[in-house]
Amino acid sequence: MTILAALAASSVGAAILFAVGFFVFLIGPAYGAIVAEVVLRVSGYKRGRTVEWIGVGSIVVAAAAVIGFNLMVTAAAVKASATLAPGMAAIVVPSMFSGLLWPLVGVGLAISVCFSKLRYF
Repeated sequence: MTILAALAASSVGAAILFAVGFFVFLIGPAYGAIVAEVVLRVSGYKRGRTVEWIGVGSIVVAAAAVIGFNLMVTAAAVKASATLAPGMAAIVVPSMFSGLLWPLVGVGLAISVCFSKLRYF
């Protein structure tokens, strides 16, 4: 039950995080804190390595799913425009990955906050 709740919270948070751009410095830590709080409440405020793995792992899985979805949509759009000039692939392919910098910074912030809130002392 804890894993499902963590994945649900992480999926919503990851979708928001990948849509806000530069504001990940504000959203990322809040995202990690919310996921940690959901994990703690659903698990009955238990702590330990398993709870830490559930919290951090759910953020990683949700972020990977959103990145994969965004890359698939971009690749489908590039493939649909079959009229690209031969030299355009050198411009289009790197631009698929250029929008990942800020979301990955936000994911890193979310992971660090989630881990610190779930840390077993």
